[in-house]
This record gives sequence, C-alpha cells and structure tokens, in this order.
Amino acid sequence: MQHYNIYQPIPNINIYDSLELVDDISDEEILDILHFLGYPHRLDRPPKEWRPPLVKIKPGQKPGDFPSFIGYHLVFSERAFNLLYPLMEGSIIPLKILCISGEKYITVRVIKLLDCLDYSLSEIDRFENGKLRDVKTYTFKHKIIGDSNIFRLPEHHRILVAQKFKDWVERHELEGLIFRLLTSRSRSNL
Repeated sequence: MQHYNIYQPIPNINIYDSLELVDDISDEEILDILHFLGYPHRLDRPPKEWRPPLVKIKPGQKPGDFPSFIGYHLVFSERAFNLLYPLMEGSIIPLKILCISGEKYITVRVIKLLDCLDYSLSEIDRFENGKLRDVKTYTFKHKIIGDSNIFRLPEHHRILVAQKFKDWVERHELEGLIFRLLTSRSRSNL
C-alpha cells in the first residue's frame, strides 16, 4: 500500500512577517474574491473584481517567503512563487498584492477542485443546512488526486498540497510555512 501525504500549508505567524491591509477593501471582500464564493461557473478565470490590494509589512521576528495575510491564505514572495509555479501551473490563478515598501507578493486563487475526500471514512462536521462546516479527519481518494500538487475540495476553502509541494519548499529552503498533515489513512484501492 502506497501512502500519500496531503497537507494544509499554514503561514507561521508566530515567527515570520505578515501583511496588513492599508487599502479601503475589507478582509471579507478579499476572501470572497479569492474563494470566489457563489461563482463556481467562473472558476476558470480571474475574478474581475480583483484589484491588487495595498498592504504594508507587519514585522515578525524575521521575514519569510510566505507572509500571513487574512487568516491562512497563501501568499508567496516573488522568489517562492517563481520556484513553486511549475508545481502549481494550471491549478492556480496568480493575483498580485502591492506592498507600500516595494516588495513583490503574489497570492493565489486555487482553481483545481478535486472531489477526492472519502466522506464515508472521514470525520465531517456539517451545519444544520447540510453544508460542510469542518473536516476533523481526512481520508482521501488518492487516484483522484493523482499528481496534483495544490488543490481545494469542492465544499471547502482550505488550500491543500501534496508531499511534492512540501518537499520543494524544503529543498529550496523557503521559510514561513507550517505543514499540517491531514492524511489520516491511506487506502491503495482509492
């Protein structure tokens, strides 16, 4: 049985810099655009509403390649984005962020949606209306994931990455992410 690790990449806000809005757009507006909530038929193109938000750096203990920005959303330094883009091409739409001090940052809108969660073997928490609230334990259908390196589940906004993505981050000594292991089980027939 082959084991595939799937992770949630989380910016390490305890050590590394973060980005703070200095623009008149709200956190909720940005998240709505990044997740494209309510517009599943438009997942294949960048949101027309996106205009690069103006941010400033909120210093942490040190700068990193993945500053935190509005929760756990992924933001890349220009170097990190260029190194990881070959793994993400076709799965993301890059969106620029403008920094008042001149640094170049890119956030991504993950457009690769994979219905790869095995609901019968995962522990799921739902709202009363049946919509997904949270996934407590994950079991994936790895045949569906295949060689995808970054994706989202259709019902959930979390960005998920494969082992290869994590390995590239570590190999290129990119700093600022914590990888939360999500794979609770592995099944070779899935």
